Amino acid sequence: MESKPSFSYQAKLLTSAFLLFSWSQAGWAQAQPGTPVEAPKPVPEEVATDKKKKPAAPLYEVVRVPEPGIFHVKAGGLEVRLKAWGIGCPKRDQPIYREALRFAEDHLLGLKVKLEVKREFDPDGYKQVMAYPEGDSVSFNRAMITNGYAWHMEKVTKRLGGFAIAQIRAKRNRIGVWGQSFAYDFEGSADAAPKPSLPSLLRNQNGSAARIMYWQSFIGKIHRPGCAFYSKGNGILTPNPQGRNCGVCGGLQGSRR
Repeated sequence: MESKPSFSYQAKLLTSAFLLFSWSQAGWAQAQPGTPVEAPKPVPEEVATDKKKKPAAPLYEVVRVPEPGIFHVKAGGLEVRLKAWGIGCPKRDQPIYREALRFAEDHLLGLKVKLEVKREFDPDGYKQVMAYPEGDSVSFNRAMITNGYAWHMEKVTKRLGGFAIAQIRAKRNRIGVWGQSFAYDFEGSADAAPKPSLPSLLRNQNGSAARIMYWQSFIGKIHRPGCAFYSKGNGILTPNPQGRNCGVCGGLQGSRR
């Protein structure tokens, strides 16, 4: 007659079976991958770059260059007159005028420029601007000074560093206007239309005799104080004029009567 297993033996079997079941469940749980967390989709590089970009500055086509420092652009179907800010240029019939005009035409006419308005309207009705030809980081204004075709109007710019340095180099190399003996209006006094009186021209503040200040017109005529054409039109006051003597007052030679 077969003997039945004891109670303690059966308990051991149940305990072993329970442990095996627990271990198998734990192993199965470790083998199952957790629910994957979806990674954020990367933003396309082009989209990210476009968000950082600032709107491009508009470009305007230059349609006319009537003078070295003056040019016209097309804007909204209109032709707008502009003046290069912070520089003075030779006038017509003055030395280097043609060379300066040719340089301005080569660097502006028919090209597109980016504009930075410095003065809305000057007394002559021009907007004064800094002009940057398309693709250039150096302004047309500074390029004119660098090549001696214009001078720095320090009172206007408050001694802008880039302009001042460009002019120092041009002077040192005696290029353009700096290689001429002509009395240019470097201070812009002609734009103020001076109307001097005779006593102030002939005597200084101490009452002693002073040099005569002649009126040199922009067409090259020299007039003495008291002449009917003195301080008329565009010109400059200078003690050392250059040009042709006036037929009325005699200019440097005095009256011909």
